[in-house]
Amino acid sequence: MAVFENAQGEAVPDPVTYSEWFAQAGEKERRLAVGSRRYSAVVDLLGADPPYDAFVDRKGEVIGLDALQSEGAKARTNRQRIVREIIDRRRGLLAQVAAHGFLP
Repeated sequence: MAVFENAQGEAVPDPVTYSEWFAQAGEKERRLAVGSRRYSAVVDLLGADPPYDAFVDRKGEVIGLDALQSEGAKARTNRQRIVREIIDRRRGLLAQVAAHGFLP
């Protein structure tokens, strides 16, 4: 599974919770989580309040500023779709563990 990280390279243990937090956090907190310049670049590309999946790749790593700025719209849309699928898959796995516990 992808290991999701924040801008400081620290592991995000639960990308489901992190993406939900990101959606509810204030701009200052979101900027701290992904980096202020990166956040501004994505706002310029996508508009206000970009989702968490706009900042990470399919491995869960925060994407560099240059890569974000040079990424085409089609590639960005595809990447975000893949990241959302990964997060949704994990959401399902977490729900399964919550309902049934860890199975050997």
